[in-house]
Amino acid sequence: MSKDLWNPDRCNFEAPGTGLINAADWYGAARPPSFPSEGDLRTRFSAELKAHPKIELLISHKGGMGDTVMCSTVAHELRRRGVRNIWLETRWARDFQGQPGFDGVLPESYETEWLTEKLGGRIVYPAYARALPQEDREIPPAGHILGEMCRRSGLSGEITLRPYFAVSGEAAPELPRDFIAIGGLGDHAVPTKNWFADRFQALAALLGKEFQLVQLGAKAQPLLAGAVDLRGRTDLRQAAGVLQKARCFVGEVGGLMHLARAVDCPSVVIYGGREAPRQSGYAANINLVGQVPCAPCWIIKKCPHDMACMELIHPAGVFAAVKELLGRSPSRPLAAEKIDL
Repeated sequence: MSKDLWNPDRCNFEAPGTGLINAADWYGAARPPSFPSEGDLRTRFSAELKAHPKIELLISHKGGMGDTVMCSTVAHELRRRGVRNIWLETRWARDFQGQPGFDGVLPESYETEWLTEKLGGRIVYPAYARALPQEDREIPPAGHILGEMCRRSGLSGEITLRPYFAVSGEAAPELPRDFIAIGGLGDHAVPTKNWFADRFQALAALLGKEFQLVQLGAKAQPLLAGAVDLRGRTDLRQAAGVLQKARCFVGEVGGLMHLARAVDCPSVVIYGGREAPRQSGYAANINLVGQVPCAPCWIIKKCPHDMACMELIHPAGVFAAVKELLGRSPSRPLAAEKIDL
């Protein structure tokens, strides 16, 4: 087999460490009392199946928003190898409808996976790390997480390390003419990815002297003084539109970082030490790391060293990185690294 071909034998319901299982077994104790028939499923999803009645392959990550954005890399590489009828299962089904990498999008549910199985399709679960809850950490891949997602999807050969998201006029109307997008503010579901809210405020004060700021993120996050407030006011498509128009994005490792890269928005990313840029970053960005002996640790919740890696990253350093990034005047589309699996 050519090293640049897709291997469908490596794709199916596969959770790390469990081997191949079917849809009925996937849900374990959460299994519903009865599974619907193929006819019931076709009726329920008739609108979604109208244009593409066949599901050859379903990509299902079951992770966060950024993980779903990164599934576009898997879809792109599969299409490049001639695979068609690629569908996505996601909690953000409405936001991903019409994305060119996917022929169809279905909500995250056992019915979606049962329908795929009934229609003879295969399911890819492109996980990239194995969780060890008892140790409060994950075991990361040896290389980049996008490479691992593609490898687990049966891909080999050359892979471009970037996600994809098409924007079609979804930007919110309150945008300044020239601005920097900023988001995150220490509210990530993985606490060890969080920087400090007071340092975000200090950074915003520095940036606000020279740039207009537009703040993205959840409504519960603290508002940065002087920023245009879009907290909780954008869906994923609108946020992508904002990022595409921004001069750059500033924030933590997470969904907005991946979405920014998907729309060719250069970023300054506050990494700290939970993970390393070589594991999840992008070549076009400036990634700020706290150099400590325990990094990258991939700890999920409780750092035993009081986030010493994040303590090393100060607002003045982030501000200088933003000035450096904008001084480069990066052309779009951004440069992307390639690897060989």
